[in-house]
Amino acid sequence: MELILINDSKLKIMLNEEDMKEYSIGNDADCVEPSTRRAIRSLLEKAKEQIGFNTEGDEIFVQLYTSKRGGCELFVTKTLYNDGLELDERTVASAKRLLRDVNNSLPSRVTGSEKSKNELLPRGKSSVTFSFDSLQCLMKVCNIILSSNHRKVGMVSRAMSDLDGNYYLTLDNVGMSAYSRLDSLSFLFEFGKKEDSESVASYISEYGKTLCAENAVETLGALY
Repeated sequence: MELILINDSKLKIMLNEEDMKEYSIGNDADCVEPSTRRAIRSLLEKAKEQIGFNTEGDEIFVQLYTSKRGGCELFVTKTLYNDGLELDERTVASAKRLLRDVNNSLPSRVTGSEKSKNELLPRGKSSVTFSFDSLQCLMKVCNIILSSNHRKVGMVSRAMSDLDGNYYLTLDNVGMSAYSRLDSLSFLFEFGKKEDSESVASYISEYGKTLCAENAVETLGALY
């Protein structure tokens, strides 16, 4: 195993085939798998002990590249998103009011569940939808996308909520790589749960509402 400190916020970990066996990382490893997460935590503990790369209290973005010949490379980046900022209830309430005003300012649409569903259906070549358990979490994700290189050219975004207090973000035109563990949008798995975009569209048309029909990333990300 070789630990290479790229800078104060980025670490490169090189593992040979024996290292991968020791940490139970296979060639089809996925960063969202529990076993791989445990291995990464163990590796980061070693990095802390050996070279002082400390990720405690930080959110991290991990890229894992395996080789068919054996071995892999991991790039661990400490993000700048975990600044300790917690939005209070007044701030969240203000955000909800602003979202309502933004949505009301959009061109009027024909009412009716079928029409509403059509408005929410995926647009473009590919779509990915994630659900979150709070507005704050949704806003934070939008802020990450807005303030980093995670935003993709031509990406369209909209935000929704349901009657149970769940929040949804749909991203259209993100490219099929959005489903890959190596894609820049894979950090979304750290915050929410991936959903079927068409199922969410159907559900929200009946049991939810649109918070931001367009430019959700820009609107919500700027509020956080």
